[in-house]
Amino acid sequence: MLTNVKDINKVIINYTKGLILWEKYDNISNYLKKYIKNNYYKYLDSNEDGNLNMDKWLNFKNSYLYKNNIDPADFELNVEMRYRFDKHVNREYYDFEIILLERINKHMKEEEEEEEDSWGSIDPADWHVF
Repeated sequence: MLTNVKDINKVIINYTKGLILWEKYDNISNYLKKYIKNNYYKYLDSNEDGNLNMDKWLNFKNSYLYKNNIDPADFELNVEMRYRFDKHVNREYYDFEIILLERINKHMKEEEEEEEDSWGSIDPADWHVF
């Protein structure tokens, strides 16, 4: 039971620190999502067959977290792992490796469709030319 003013102050301070940290985590999460959307191609493997270069990605993500004074392990536990198995939260919303993989897969699928469609756009009436 909280009976001491010191105890109440401690609870308020911890709560405020938690809110500030969550705001920081949220800002970083939003940045990483936007970064992935615009820079996913940097993490394609050199053979560009749709494989993710995980080492390069983790190096970027961890460096970015360190620059923002956040331990990557804490970020993984408090943000990514926390929601991974929560039924109320779409896990793809916080698991940045999955977000990146999905963006790469979407890119590869779009490239395949582009290649397949190159002949499909010819009008069948013009086929006699070939």
